[in-house]
Amino acid sequence: MTTTTVYDELARLEPGDLLDIGNGRSIRYLVDYDEATDINDFDCYGRTAWVMPHPWGTHKHAERPDGFDGSARILTVNGDPMWWQPPDGWHSLTVDVQRDVLRGLYDILEFGFQVVTVEMCDGRDAYGRPIVVEAQALGGVEPWTYQDRRSLVDTLAHLVAELGGVS
Repeated sequence: MTTTTVYDELARLEPGDLLDIGNGRSIRYLVDYDEATDINDFDCYGRTAWVMPHPWGTHKHAERPDGFDGSARILTVNGDPMWWQPPDGWHSLTVDVQRDVLRGLYDILEFGFQVVTVEMCDGRDAYGRPIVVEAQALGGVEPWTYQDRRSLVDTLAHLVAELGGVS
């Protein structure tokens, strides 16, 4: 089975499903929440900060955090107010691009980044579970990537290429 065939076929499966690649070996991919990556780790999304409670009980009078300018705005994320400072060059983007960036921003703020792991398995243990002999992972992946199969295939291709013994 060629590498191209492996990751294309793997992308057709659901996370956690095994793909038999012969000789008792199989591979699978997993998607999990990335607890180590924060939106403020990347300049392209701008910066965020939680709104500090105001004595009057409303976020409309909240003070802007240090380093946030007049273009900063308050977004509501999962019911909580959050300051967002747009990235540099925000105002030079078209309205359509701004809308796409905001849609992606909300996805990340609501769902977080993902970690994609590809595992090489060889045989099964006494309980019938696959024995993982090698794994490769990539974190900081935007959550909407998995709705786009081409992005998923590209991510899996990168990780499968790093696994030894896949040909």
